[in-house]
Amino acid sequence: MSACTGVVDLVSGEKIEEKYNRNDHGCLSALSFLLNFYSTGSIFTLDEKERCMVEMAALAIYRHTDKLKNDYIVFEEDPLSYLVRLCDDLQEWERFLLNINEKHNYLKCAKCGGIVHAKGNIYECGCGARYEKITDIINKKVNYISLCNHLHLDYDEREKELEIYLEFDSYKQIEILLDDYVAVIKRKKDLDIVKNYLKFQKFMPKVRLRENLSNNPINLIHDFLEQKEITLEQLNEEAFPWNDYGNGKMKEFLNKLEDYENKDEREKEFGGRIESDVFGYGRNAIKFVEEYLGQIHSVMKARG
Repeated sequence: MSACTGVVDLVSGEKIEEKYNRNDHGCLSALSFLLNFYSTGSIFTLDEKERCMVEMAALAIYRHTDKLKNDYIVFEEDPLSYLVRLCDDLQEWERFLLNINEKHNYLKCAKCGGIVHAKGNIYECGCGARYEKITDIINKKVNYISLCNHLHLDYDEREKELEIYLEFDSYKQIEILLDDYVAVIKRKKDLDIVKNYLKFQKFMPKVRLRENLSNNPINLIHDFLEQKEITLEQLNEEAFPWNDYGNGKMKEFLNKLEDYENKDEREKEFGGRIESDVFGYGRNAIKFVEEYLGQIHSVMKARG
């Protein structure tokens, strides 16, 4: 593949064939793009600059799926390929996790605000409310889960620095713990690679990448409260529109939040902000969310 007149063999035929045989979508997309020009013959109607632009675009498309050596790519060597790769790695709109299970939607008790758990065909809440499941067909549910709400760009004139902030939904990150505890760990690793190749680039402004990923439910709840400028004291003082059982469960939940903050780091049962010790902390986090998801929803969705 040549990118411009006088620049040949930027990518060898062997490498193209290797990626093609792997059904690499970068390779297939680049070839499809070029075929649009070559199969119709329209490439030969372009002048030298236009043809160069087409082939450089194809090269950038091809390279955006390359495996990075030491998780690094150099802007100076190929600016267009670098920027295409950066945009692709930061792209969160319409990016989704795919989760397939037999679980139906969670039910929240209108009486007390707790989660209604299934026991066979009977859904029973701790406050005494009961519901009966009357369908016999087992439904497999396909969930397309998008965790990111917004991408914010902000340029600091004084520091001459561009900040990219990926705002992930705090409540969705809590809910995904019940099905995929390691989902945010995987995304954090991907974004850490981006942070690595943003460093030490010539001819590029300083770029800082931030995100609010976590698989620690307490961190995510506090992120939300901080964003909304709500204190635990304010929540404790409020009267919630449920019966005594519901108020008691909410108080229990808020006490858990307060107690957690007062614990020594070694005593905190959910680990760090991004906790990779699935066996040591994962079950604790999942159990907490299962127990208090109704109360978490009441706080975060009522204020969201």
